Amino acid sequence: MTCHVYLLNKKCGFLKTENSSLVFQYDHDYLKDTQNIPLSQSLPLKPDPFTQTQCMGFFEGLLPEGDRRNLLAMTLHVSLDNTLELLRHIGRDCAGAIQIFDENENIDMTEKEPLYSEILSEGELMTLLTKFKIEGKEEYKRLSLAGAQNKCPLILHENKNGKREYRYPLKNTPSTHIVKIGKDAFPDLVDNEAYCLAIAKELGLTSITPFIETQFSQKLLVVDRYDRITKNGLFFRLHQEDFCQALGLISAYKYNSGPNGPGVKEIFSITRYATQEALAVIKMLKYILFHILIGDDDGHAKNYSLLYKNKEIELAPLYDAVCTRLYPELERILQPTIGGQSRLDFLEGQHIKKFFDDIGFRTNGAQKIALSFIDEFETKVFSNSIHIESMNEEIKKPLHKIFKTQIAFLRDACLRVK
Repeated sequence: MTCHVYLLNKKCGFLKTENSSLVFQYDHDYLKDTQNIPLSQSLPLKPDPFTQTQCMGFFEGLLPEGDRRNLLAMTLHVSLDNTLELLRHIGRDCAGAIQIFDENENIDMTEKEPLYSEILSEGELMTLLTKFKIEGKEEYKRLSLAGAQNKCPLILHENKNGKREYRYPLKNTPSTHIVKIGKDAFPDLVDNEAYCLAIAKELGLTSITPFIETQFSQKLLVVDRYDRITKNGLFFRLHQEDFCQALGLISAYKYNSGPNGPGVKEIFSITRYATQEALAVIKMLKYILFHILIGDDDGHAKNYSLLYKNKEIELAPLYDAVCTRLYPELERILQPTIGGQSRLDFLEGQHIKKFFDDIGFRTNGAQKIALSFIDEFETKVFSNSIHIESMNEEIKKPLHKIFKTQIAFLRDACLRVK
């Protein structure tokens, strides 16, 4: 079986199985155009085919993880490990500008329709968030987002009456927003993430604007896609890849604590190499400090991405930020580890010093950046100027208590750097 892979509306290559192994190869015509970009830092432009070992990290990284992938496989009656078959079913609108089609599918890459989509009822929206299909609508199984949360890429449209409509994108129409649903096991998860993202935006770490909707008494988090732009009323895709994909690692290796998991050295190395920008490296330092300050111990490599704008590459805005320490049952291990230390309460000046060395910063300069950012974070959070409509304001009390603890530990460790 072979699938055609499209990048930015151009056929860039072929994904297929050979001797039960996944193989990717760039299209000859795509390689001839010097203006075209590679799919990934881990898949440079070249005519030779990429083996499963070389290409699995990128393509498997387009799929949902954990229970979501299990549900997807059961829904489609496809083997859990059959990456190609899963992508054949749901690869029409992935993260970034990747689209994957069956080789026999008729594909229209013209973007003539500004909004080729169908309006979703509240019931259909909730069904899509908890399942991968709506009975009787086979075309509603074509979209894929990585990650473990229940979420769906959709179009958010304001109708003539000023009311928001959720639409399912059809044909080649890109989705514009991501809608997430909370989990019963983690109370106030939607409010938690919305607030953390709003803080990140106040600090200039993200362009994402979160807001909260309620459907069937269930709170939903809605965020705009940073990998989408509008021109003359049309939506267009921007390419992006997460750091696991850029490093050629499958999702199972996303944690620094696991085998082969990328640590700060790898994260900063790919940031420098891909972006060629000193400001991007400083921003990455702030991203990691931010995850620590909000008590997010899930700052793995799939929570950072590169964003491609023509041939320029920049660090993508921060996304997926949540205070995991609000939930005592979750493991409290720093991700990534800081100077080899995975416990915030054991963090010493020596660990911060090693962290600065590992990421290639001069100690004095990095210390100033870190302390200044901690001060800025504290000021923004405790000025009580961040408000989100429909958010449970009571959640700020436990979150602020956690933030104060995080600030104190991290500031103290930074001040003890010698």
